[in-house]
Amino acid sequence: MSYRPTEDYDKIEEEVPLKHWANKFLHGIIVLLFFLVICVSIFLYSPYSKVQEITISGSDLVDEQLVMQATRIELGDSFLKVNTKKIKDTIEKLKPIKSVDVTFNFPNTIHIDIVEKRVVSFLYNSDNSLIPLLEDGTVLHNYNTPIPFRNRPIINSSIQESSRYNIANHLKDLPTEVLLRLSEITQDDGVTVIYTRDGYELRMFSNEISDKLFIFRDIMDQLHFYGDSKGVVNMFDAIWYISYEDVINESLVNNQEIIH
Repeated sequence: MSYRPTEDYDKIEEEVPLKHWANKFLHGIIVLLFFLVICVSIFLYSPYSKVQEITISGSDLVDEQLVMQATRIELGDSFLKVNTKKIKDTIEKLKPIKSVDVTFNFPNTIHIDIVEKRVVSFLYNSDNSLIPLLEDGTVLHNYNTPIPFRNRPIINSSIQESSRYNIANHLKDLPTEVLLRLSEITQDDGVTVIYTRDGYELRMFSNEISDKLFIFRDIMDQLHFYGDSKGVVNMFDAIWYISYEDVINESLVNNQEIIH
């Protein structure tokens, strides 16, 4: 068998460009990684890698300083120290907080968006100050309530805690315009009595508060339309109205019958 040196030369010529291309590619990767490390190092030592601003929105009941303390972040901390899930979980432990969203805003800002539980009513404290009652029945002691929330109805102190929770649960889904028209909530022989700011008295079963108050506006509009005087609106299986004047007259008649 004859030897053909030209075949070996052809193989060598094919392998040389392949090795040359592989070496160039490897060198390119090394250079790229080198510059990447340099860029990351520069970024980590630059102001852009550190928290320069923390913004908070939606905190009406909770003082922003309290939220800042809960984040455990200080201006100038590295972003590598920031754990958004841990911040969210910590802030949500504060009583008035319903949900929290923590986001990064490039280049160096953390934004905290807070959704608070709704203030549905108030209780009287021992010093006659007002204590907010939240939608889940939580009572907020030692909180400075903003002025806009102070036009919620007041729950009479005689109402037991379990009943307060039930009332809060019924009030939480009511439109704000309905809550604004309610003045005081109390109970009388198992019946919930709600006084309105325009002088009416609403009487209903405790487990029907939300259902009855949803139609309350229409009833009030009809009474105002027909020019009826202030009185009692009984909102049970049937709904009927009696003016305070008639209530007084009926009471006088009953008293006269007792005397006779």
